[in-house]
Amino acid sequence: MFVMVDVTGTGLTSAEFCRGLFDAHRVALLDAEAFGANGAGNVRLSFVADDERLADACNRIAAFCASHAR
Repeated sequence: MFVMVDVTGTGLTSAEFCRGLFDAHRVALLDAEAFGANGAGNVRLSFVADDERLADACNRIAAFCASHAR
């Protein structure tokens, strides 16, 4: 139902990643730092929508990541 993903390869903090993804593509993720310092650099994805909506969100996330690849 949930997965934690390391986003440090984007060069963004987890908070910057979440905000940037939402602003650019209207996909909301949880900054895993909400779970404590060990969550820094990670985001939590929730897979609780239908397959079509999840596929669309994954495509938007991939596009955002591609635009921030180092």
